[in-house]
Amino acid sequence: MSNYIDPKLVPQKTLSNGDQIPCIGMGTFGSDRFTPEQVSGAVAGAIRCGYRLFDCASVYGNEHLIGDVFQEAFDEGVVKREELFITSKVWNDMHGKGDVLLSMAKSLKDLKLDYLDVYFVHWPFANYHAPGCDGDSRNPDSTPFSVDAFVAT
Repeated sequence: MSNYIDPKLVPQKTLSNGDQIPCIGMGTFGSDRFTPEQVSGAVAGAIRCGYRLFDCASVYGNEHLIGDVFQEAFDEGVVKREELFITSKVWNDMHGKGDVLLSMAKSLKDLKLDYLDVYFVHWPFANYHAPGCDGDSRNPDSTPFSVDAFVAT
């Protein structure tokens, strides 16, 4: 069995702007079971194994370490930035006016990147959820979903 998959063999989908996204990628959530160091180590191995799509998020608490991994891979010539498709997401507590730009700037800085290929709204509700909380946790101060607030974000 090979330890490397040629990224050219991974199917891709064409987005509406013409960019292509690999159909197989690696998510970097793991804070419920793994340390940021373990997740960033997995990203380092995944790059060397041929993964080219990485789904990140500020709330995962590991973007700063993943940024070190990306920079090392670029510096060592393992991969070029333009060969990777990197996404990140704005978290629930950063939906206010101007907050999205601040959140994205922090992700770019932490990931040591000049750009992201896609930046998502992680969750449509602008309510705070503590990092590491489970999916069933509810904030007693939660507000109902608002289409207007979501679209404004």
